[in-house]
Amino acid sequence: MPRTPSLSTLAAAIAEELLTAMQATRASGADIDSLHRLRVAARRLRALLSLSCERLPETGWRPLHAALRALLRATGPTRDWQVLRTETLPALLPAVEAEAGVRSRLLDAAGRQESIARRRVGVALQGQPLLALLLALEGYLLACATLEADDEAFGQTATRVLERQHRRLRHRARHLQRDDPEALHQLRLRLKAQRYRVELLAPGYPGKAVRRYLARLKRLQDQLGQLQDLQVAQQHLRGLRLPNAPTRALRRQLCQRCAETAATRLANIKGLRLRDDGFRRFWD
Repeated sequence: MPRTPSLSTLAAAIAEELLTAMQATRASGADIDSLHRLRVAARRLRALLSLSCERLPETGWRPLHAALRALLRATGPTRDWQVLRTETLPALLPAVEAEAGVRSRLLDAAGRQESIARRRVGVALQGQPLLALLLALEGYLLACATLEADDEAFGQTATRVLERQHRRLRHRARHLQRDDPEALHQLRLRLKAQRYRVELLAPGYPGKAVRRYLARLKRLQDQLGQLQDLQVAQQHLRGLRLPNAPTRALRRQLCQRCAETAATRLANIKGLRLRDDGFRRFWD
């Protein structure tokens, strides 16, 4: 079996990554880059939890799982508004007819909603939520440190998790309804989680097979992420309070463009069924 990185080493490294990202997010007022790094670190730590929880007492990992879930939920709306304002709208606006002032008013309305969401991120990174996260993180690190120095058992457990999640991904993909946005979203989340698991263990599996597997996960994750961004954009645009008829007319045009663009991108996605090409087990 390939040599798996030490669980305690992985846990300490990702914990440091998370704490650094939290500090940067607080210092920047949750700007787009720092918030993205924070969410990536939280998801990487959740991936490690999924690989290690079978070897730990529930009290060692369950509180951290709950705290990370709360953190991701608190920061998700801000991330959605940031993507809408800085990526989705700039890509869509050139394709619609509207005066500069009308475009500016719509962007201002989106910016106000982002500011509100960013304040909620600040609340999640202080007081009781922050204390709960830090205590849970300390408990997890202590639980990891109490395991035996020989991490062969962790490698075996991690391989079983990879195999199980691989089979679940294949099953979900086989039964996927391409016209179901929620099913596509759930597939993307599971692709992302598997990608983080593989990235954590990849140093123990050198070679082309792991790189192909990761590339396949990332490509589909990115394509489905673009669809989700368009879906979220429509939802957020419809919820905006806009001052006059011209801005509401612009919103209708943008929602229509979102739907058209999503349909085109979905039709162009290849390999959603996750057949063996590029998706073979590299841990056999």
